[in-house]
Amino acid sequence: GKDSTFLAYEAKDEFGPENVWGVTMPNGKQADIADSMRVIEATGINHVRVNIAEAFSSIGMQIPGFGNDARITLPPRLRMSCLYAIAQTLGACVVKTDNLSEMVAGYYTLWGDGAGSYAPLRGLTVTSLITVESAFVIAELEVGAGSGGNGQRRGNSYFI
Repeated sequence: GKDSTFLAYEAKDEFGPENVWGVTMPNGKQADIADSMRVIEATGINHVRVNIAEAFSSIGMQIPGFGNDARITLPPRLRMSCLYAIAQTLGACVVKTDNLSEMVAGYYTLWGDGAGSYAPLRGLTVTSLITVESAFVIAELEVGAGSGGNGQRRGNSYFI
């Protein structure tokens, strides 16, 4: 989503693309995976793809009465377990993309997408993020990243 995209660019600029990993984890086929790949390619960060479909199916088949709530919350929890396995393997940390509005509204899965080692957006509401992300898009366009420019490091004066 927009928060992951924003943080991918920020992490690339802060740590260098060689030190950042974009992880795609479809549950079978995922319609918007191409969007994720465009961000990974544009930022030049590393990529690993882990399809969680087999793990999801295996767990679901073994749980009697595997209900709709579990079907909804299991994929984000599998993804977070996978992210921590990758981070441990690489000696890295998991960046949490949730923002303050999502946390207050409860729009996350506990121990799924609500987990992470570092949460740079935790104090920002969606409204403030839209402002910051709009400035981010303008700053990206000004340096020409993704549009044939040199992708030079931009300042963070707009970043809260």
